[in-house]
Amino acid sequence: MTAHSTRIPLGVPDLDSRLGGGVLPGYTVLTLGELGTGHREFLFTAALFHGIHQSGGRLPGRGDAYAGEHIRWPESVHYVSLSQTQEQFERELSNVINRDWISPVLDGIEFTSFLEEFASLSTLARLMAAREKHNGTIDIPVTPQITIEDYRQFLRTLGEFLINHAERNLIIFDGMTSLIPVLSKVFDWQEMYTLLATYRQQFSILETVFLTVLDRGLPSRRELEVFKSSYDGVLEFSWGTHDGRRERMMTLLKFRELLSNMEEQELRDYEIDLEWGGVGIKNMRRIAV
Repeated sequence: MTAHSTRIPLGVPDLDSRLGGGVLPGYTVLTLGELGTGHREFLFTAALFHGIHQSGGRLPGRGDAYAGEHIRWPESVHYVSLSQTQEQFERELSNVINRDWISPVLDGIEFTSFLEEFASLSTLARLMAAREKHNGTIDIPVTPQITIEDYRQFLRTLGEFLINHAERNLIIFDGMTSLIPVLSKVFDWQEMYTLLATYRQQFSILETVFLTVLDRGLPSRRELEVFKSSYDGVLEFSWGTHDGRRERMMTLLKFRELLSNMEEQELRDYEIDLEWGGVGIKNMRRIAV
């Protein structure tokens, strides 16, 4: 691999520069962290950056960093959510970025919500739907049941959508944390690893960049290792302390084969800010491993 292999930017210039311009086509990236550390905001940053570019604009202070024949842009950008409608996504995005940029971002990405389908896997949601069907009757003849086949069908529907919209595109998926309980009802952890590895291989063949988020508190240690090993790149977000003050940190746990000018047994810690343009890097520090 050369320093000028084709790269697709993630949208954080200092990070992308360390990766030679971005990630390789076909790369899968997991952002991992606790609430408020910036791991979800990283997805918004990628959506903002690529949405603006797709709609013909450029972010102040960010677009200038990406030039050269080795930079390749996705043919389209898909933001896929299990937890939000587009209106909810827009409201949350407005907490991270300048409101003036929201319309160009939404013009440049294709937002798809699976919230209704995912919510249908809730017994409560099915009970409410059954009551509505029976004109509000409290006593339902048969309590709605959710079967393993219901979970499998949802996973098939979601998986088919991702693959059908994958080729040479960027997919940003916000639902991996929510998906864990569904996956665990259908698969054991060895099967889950095989499933994730299969999608990783498919995205590689289709030259898809797949970016997703996982809340650190939900998976067990074993489950967490399965997920971390299933992605080409892992960014961990955490709270740290430096010079007596609390700070957000981003650590590169993987990407080692993409990092230039770095000794083999080193990673990097990045001190980050949540800016109006998304995640920004304030400082970087070397840590030994």
